[in-house]
Amino acid sequence: MDTRPFEQSALLSIAYYKGRKALNPKAKWGDQAICAWPRSRGDFSHAEMVFGYRASAGGAGLCASASLRDHGVRFKSIDLSSGRWELRHIEGATELDYERCIRWFGMHLCAPYDLLGIAGFVLPGALQLKRAFYCSEACALAWGAPAQQISPSRLFELQDAVFAPHVASTAA
Repeated sequence: MDTRPFEQSALLSIAYYKGRKALNPKAKWGDQAICAWPRSRGDFSHAEMVFGYRASAGGAGLCASASLRDHGVRFKSIDLSSGRWELRHIEGATELDYERCIRWFGMHLCAPYDLLGIAGFVLPGALQLKRAFYCSEACALAWGAPAQQISPSRLFELQDAVFAPHVASTAA
């Protein structure tokens, strides 16, 4: 697990939105529901891939993810210093990994949000749309890792394995 402080810069990181009211007073009911669902239980309701974060840039980071609020896959500048996010750097990420992830999000820009996919956190065996994505799925797929039914909290738990350098180096 990466233990570097939030203030340091990183080529690639994942930002996890704190979805529980106890951790984030601004968490909405939807965030809390995602954190409470049996197959997604945890502290996080959303994940963003962060490109080249530097705290000295005022806390804002160039992020990419899939968002219901933003209607699917998109890039967005987000203030990650608000206390509502937990940032974890991807150890060993290279410029090639950075470019591959940027390219994946660019190729899938405006793809719809996968509501059926997140239904799988509640209903085992729920369908996933092939050309639609939810947040943690998009982050894992951009890296080149399999992302079958991976919730934001599960991605947090497995980050070091999901974003292992050997996984990205074998992805096309």
